[in-house]
Amino acid sequence: MRIRELIEWLNDLVPFTYFANEFPPDDPNVNVPDEAAYVTIQPGMGVDPETGVSRPNFQIVVRGSRHGMEALETKANEIFDAVTNQSEITIGTSRVVHIFAIGSAPQYMGRDANDRPHYAMNFRATIRPG
Repeated sequence: MRIRELIEWLNDLVPFTYFANEFPPDDPNVNVPDEAAYVTIQPGMGVDPETGVSRPNFQIVVRGSRHGMEALETKANEIFDAVTNQSEITIGTSRVVHIFAIGSAPQYMGRDANDRPHYAMNFRATIRPG
């Protein structure tokens, strides 16, 4: 599972502005919305040597506007609910058996230097080879 494939799948599931690995730097010459998310893929558990099953983790961090806390919480929960317990799906070329939420709700992470609130969600995917 590659980051671009995961973002495409997420955007089909819950349309939103997603970035790979981090938010772009704030630049007044570039139009990057406050309401956006970034997605990272993390190593998770090792590949099972007998079955080839892998269990990578991924994180989605959602950012809102300064005064958009309620809208942000709603969007974070929409993404969380849509992703949690997805099963027998394909993301890119990966056969995903199941996606487990690590935790039972999005976690509020505070505000960034520009006073924009953030929520984070963590998931573990079980992927079959081939």
